Amino acid sequence: MELYEGDENQVLIEQADFNFDGYDDLKLLQFYHPHLGKSIFCVYLWDEKRSQFRYDPQIPMPDPIPHPENRTVTTHDEFMGGTSSDSVYVWLAGKLIPIAEWGLANEFGQAVANEACPWTAWCTKRINGKMRSVARKHTGCNDTAPEPVRCTPPPFSVYAPRRP
Repeated sequence: MELYEGDENQVLIEQADFNFDGYDDLKLLQFYHPHLGKSIFCVYLWDEKRSQFRYDPQIPMPDPIPHPENRTVTTHDEFMGGTSSDSVYVWLAGKLIPIAEWGLANEFGQAVANEACPWTAWCTKRINGKMRSVARKHTGCNDTAPEPVRCTPPPFSVYAPRRP
């Protein structure tokens, strides 16, 4: 990534515990688009056995944020025109898996079943090991503001390994 005039205050590296092992990991800025407010990061997890950081390609999503209080990693995406999505991930058997995703999709200019409602609000959750649609509705009807669906991620205890 090239830096330009005005990027002097841009944070290029941050530390946080992304895999909740008690060690800080590194999040390095790979790409930033100021107009869209998008940041893409490379995340390097601390490998205690090797005493070094190792790149983890499982965390390439835009703007990942770890939440140690509930052991989740979240992302938020916004696109031009109002389309957006949110995702919640947990670590399971060394893999980062999504447990809930939701958002608003703008369907202007596309062939839609309901022309008066050009937005779709949606929610998917991990149920029995698979991501399944739990809510989908047309919204923004008759030029009103689109309304998202409520989508609460399942509790972490559903995925957390049981301790003896």
